[in-house]
Amino acid sequence: MSKSNKEIEKECPHCKKKFIASGINRLRQKCCSKDCRLKHWRVINKKYMKQYNKQYYEIHKEKIKEYQKNREEYKEYHKKYNKINKEKIKEYQKNYNEDNKEKLRKYRKEYNEGHKEEISQKRKLFYKYHKEEIRQKRIKKRQIITQLKQVAMDHKTFCIIEEELRTKNGWTKEEFKEMYPTNNGDHYKNKYWLVKSILVLERAKSICLDCGGFATMVEHKRSFYFNPEIALMDSNLDPLCEDCEQERHRKKDLAYQKRRIRVMDFPEEIP
Repeated sequence: MSKSNKEIEKECPHCKKKFIASGINRLRQKCCSKDCRLKHWRVINKKYMKQYNKQYYEIHKEKIKEYQKNREEYKEYHKKYNKINKEKIKEYQKNYNEDNKEKLRKYRKEYNEGHKEEISQKRKLFYKYHKEEIRQKRIKKRQIITQLKQVAMDHKTFCIIEEELRTKNGWTKEEFKEMYPTNNGDHYKNKYWLVKSILVLERAKSICLDCGGFATMVEHKRSFYFNPEIALMDSNLDPLCEDCEQERHRKKDLAYQKRRIRVMDFPEEIP
């Protein structure tokens, strides 16, 4: 055997693991890998590194400040670009996902098969650190569904109304006026609405449609008052959390203020 092919057992000074050194530089080799070599060098030369960093900062002070300013400007530009071109970005993402569905599925399967252990460890760690939050969310979900069922009716009447809702999409205007005499929210106590809200939340697994959080209520896309005929249709109902429901109302109010026509008081006789 030649000298280049000989092997020597050594101990790494950083991680203190035994390794086999081979090749031309086997006598000079001290660490098992490049990472250990860099870490070991930093531990030995801490003082030198501090002095070097100070000198480097003093020499290149202006360049570092310019780089930081350019970075902040780029972040602001990126935010403005995303706000202006939200619709374009969404359309591009949808088209890309539709065109590459099979590729994405294959990639996800291969990734999940190759990284099963890592995924399971991450889930366990997430459950450890967020155990109380998950538990509280589950308790809230059970409490809300049980309260709605208790307020609504018994199980038999619940099943009967569930069958009736398959053919019913809403009310006529005359029926709605009798049920809704004032702005006190009497229509939310109706048996059909209570059953429909429970079904929508169970179908969506109490997931908010906007943010993906914990949904506790159902919101109408079109107003309940002006469109009672479409009030119980699935296409007109969205499960939402409290924060997203308030944001939707705020946006509707802003849109109404923009569309509102301001009537001016003209004189009786126009010159």
